[in-house]
Amino acid sequence: MKIRQISAACNELLRAGRNDEAAALAESAAASFPAEPVWPMLAARAHSAAGRHKTALDFAQAAARARATAGHRETAPAPAEVTAATADLWCALGLAALADRAWPQSERALAEAARLDPDNPDIPPHLAAALQSLHRPDEAAAWYRKALTAAPGDMPLRLNLLLCLLADGKTDEAESLLRAWPEPPPGTPCLERVSARAHLLEAKGRHEEALALLETPEFVSCAESGGIVDPARVHALRGRLLYASERFAEARAAFEAALRVAPDSPDAANALGSLLLREGRGEDASALWDDFIRNNGPTPLLEARKALAIPPVPASAAEIEEIRRRMADFLRDAEALPILGHPLAVMGLPPFSLAFHGKDDKELLRALAEFMLRHTTLSGRAEPAAAGPVRKADDVRRRAAALRSPSKRRIGFISAHFGNHTGMSYFFRLLERLCPRLPHCRILEFPQKDNPYRRALAERAPLITLPGNLEGARAAAAALDLDILVYLDLGMDPLTWALAFFRSARLQCALYGHPMTTGIPALDIFLTPACMEPEGAEALYSEELRTLPCLLSGFTPPSAPAAGPREKRRGRVYLCAQSLFKVHPDMDAMLDAVLREDAEAELRFFVSARDHETRAFQERLRRSLGASAARVRLLPQCSEAAFIAALRDADLVLDTPHFSGGSTSYKALGAGVPVLTMEGAFMRGRQTAGLYRFAAASASSPGPDCFDGLIARSPAEYCAKALELAHSPDKRHELGRVSAALGPRLFECGDSVDGLESFLLSSDSFS
Repeated sequence: MKIRQISAACNELLRAGRNDEAAALAESAAASFPAEPVWPMLAARAHSAAGRHKTALDFAQAAARARATAGHRETAPAPAEVTAATADLWCALGLAALADRAWPQSERALAEAARLDPDNPDIPPHLAAALQSLHRPDEAAAWYRKALTAAPGDMPLRLNLLLCLLADGKTDEAESLLRAWPEPPPGTPCLERVSARAHLLEAKGRHEEALALLETPEFVSCAESGGIVDPARVHALRGRLLYASERFAEARAAFEAALRVAPDSPDAANALGSLLLREGRGEDASALWDDFIRNNGPTPLLEARKALAIPPVPASAAEIEEIRRRMADFLRDAEALPILGHPLAVMGLPPFSLAFHGKDDKELLRALAEFMLRHTTLSGRAEPAAAGPVRKADDVRRRAAALRSPSKRRIGFISAHFGNHTGMSYFFRLLERLCPRLPHCRILEFPQKDNPYRRALAERAPLITLPGNLEGARAAAAALDLDILVYLDLGMDPLTWALAFFRSARLQCALYGHPMTTGIPALDIFLTPACMEPEGAEALYSEELRTLPCLLSGFTPPSAPAAGPREKRRGRVYLCAQSLFKVHPDMDAMLDAVLREDAEAELRFFVSARDHETRAFQERLRRSLGASAARVRLLPQCSEAAFIAALRDADLVLDTPHFSGGSTSYKALGAGVPVLTMEGAFMRGRQTAGLYRFAAASASSPGPDCFDGLIARSPAEYCAKALELAHSPDKRHELGRVSAALGPRLFECGDSVDGLESFLLSSDSFS
C-alpha cells in the first residue's frame, strides 16, 4: 500500500473507533517508512483515543523529532498546515490526558500545543488546570490570567485563579481579585463568588465565618439544584471547615459527598481516609484507599498516606516494628514519585507517634523530611538538606555569624498552643518572665480562640497571629526578619511542623515541648535540660544539641487539694497516670509480672479523651494480660484536683518506659507523690529521672542519691521496686516526704529564665 492509502485506512479505523487496529497499522507503517512523521502522529492519535496517554505522547514526540529531521518531500503539506495540524494533535492529546487525570502528560502536551499555536484560546485554561493539579500554582495563575483576558466573565476561571493565589501564599492578591469580582445580575446568586470568599476565609483561619457562607439557605439551595460548577470541591471545602470546627460526623458526611460526586478524585478519598484515621478507624481508611486504587489505578498520594500512617496505640511491639519497616521501605523507594500535594495532605499529621516507639528516630525522620522536601509542595520552596560533607556545627556557626548584636537581636517564640494546653504548663511562666527581658521579642501564634494565656503574653511582647495556612504563615513569618525563632513544641501541631521546613529566621531552635528530634534541615539547634540527656546524646539528634544546666521550663505548680481520707480497699492500687498512647507494649509484660506477683493488685489508668484510643488499649491488654486484665480499672477524665487526689490515693504511681512522664511527674512531685520510673535510652524516657536529679542536686540534704529507690535501670528492677514500694508504706512515705520537700525547687523558673536569656543573647552560645 502507498503512503496515502495506508493513511486513509488508518483514519478510517480511527473514525470507526477501532483504535487498537489503527495503532497497529500505524506502527507497522512506521517500521516500513521510518522517516515519515505521519505514522507516529497517527499512532499517537490511536493510543490517545484508546486512553493510553503516556504511549500517545511518546509517539507524538517521535513525530516531532521526525519532522525536525525530515527534508522536503513531495507528499509533505505546507509548513503552516503542518504546524496547525501538529498543534491540534498536541491539544487533543493534552485534553484527553487532562480528562484522564494524567496531569504530567497533559501539561507536556498542552505546553507543546501552546508553543506551536500561542493564540489558541482553548489552550490556556486547560494548561492552567493541568499545572494547578501538578501543584505549580504560580505557573497556573499566569495561564489563568491569560485565559481571563479572553473570557473575563468566566467565573470558574476566576475562582481557580484565586485558589492558585491562595496556594501560593498570595492572600493579598486573592483578596484584591475578590474585591474586583464582577457583580452578578440582580437576584442571581454567584456561587463561585461565595465559594471564593469561603476559601479566602479558610486561608485566614476564620473557619466559622467561611462555614456560615456555605450554609446559607440560598447557597445550599443552588448547590442542591446543580448550580455549582465543581460540587466536589465545595463539599471538600465544607468538610475541611467542619473538621477544623471539630464537627467530625458532619465533616465525614461532607467528604463522603465529595467522593460520591467525584469517585475518581484522590483528594476526596484522601480527605475521607484521613478523617477515618483520626477516628481510629485505620483499617477502614486502608480499605477505602485500596478500593480507590483498585478502581482508579495506581495513586501515589494514597499509597504514601497508607505507608506513612502511624496508629497512636500500637497493638504490639511487633506492630511497631512493622510500622517502622513499612515507612522506611516506602521512603527508600520513593525517588520516582511526583509532587503529591500539600505536605499536610501527604502526611496528614506530624510523625508525633514515632516518639512513643522507644527507638532511635533520627535516620527515619531524616528520610521522611527528605521525602517531604522532594515530593510535596515544599519542593523548591523550603530549605533542602545541605549538600556534601557540611557539618551541622559548621552550619550553625555560619548562621550565627549573621545574627544582629544582642541589643538589636530579634527573637520569636512560636506555638499553636498559647492556651490551656500541656505546652503552656511548661512554658507560660517562662515566657511571661523572659520576653520583657529580650529587647526585640515576638510571640508567634496561629488563629485561635481568645484566652487568658495569650492575653497575658500579649502584655509582655507583641503577639503576631500568622495566617492559618502554610504559605501565608511562611510569608508572614519571613517578613518579621527574625534572628532566632524558637519552636516551643514542634511536632504537636501539623501547621507548625510544616512551617519548620522553611527558613523563617537566621537561626532556628526547638525546645523540648515535644522531646523528639525532627530530621528537618532548617532546624539548627535542639535545646534540652542537661539533667535529662544520656551520655553521647548529641548523636541522637539531627540538630545541634545544646543542653543547659536548668529545666528550661516554668511549669505551673499544681493547685493540689487538701489531703482527704484514702479509699478503703483490701488490695493495693498501682496507678499509671500517663496518656494511653505513651504506654508502650513493652510495659504490658512488666504489668503482667506485677499482677502475677501481687494477687491483690489493681492497675489503674485514665481513659483517653478519644474513645478509639481507649478501646485499642483495652483490646491490647486483654490479649497481653489474659485473665489478669479483669484487674485493670479505667478512671474517667477529671479535673486537676481530682487527678491529684487519684495520685495521692494510689499505693504507687507508675511511670511509663521509653517516654516518661512530663507534666504528670511535675504534678505528682509538686503534690509530694513519688513516681517509680525506668530510665530510658533517650531524653524522652529520662524526664522523670531528670527531675529527681535536678531537685536532689539543688539541695544540701538528704543527698544526691535520695531518689535512687524510684529509678529502675531494667524491666526486672522496675517490677521488683514496684512490688517493694507498694508493700512498704513507711518507705513510700519517706520518699513522699522527700518529694514534698524538694518538689517546689522544680517550679522555681528563675534559673531557666536566666539560662535561656543568656543562651539567646550570648555571642558564645552558637560557637
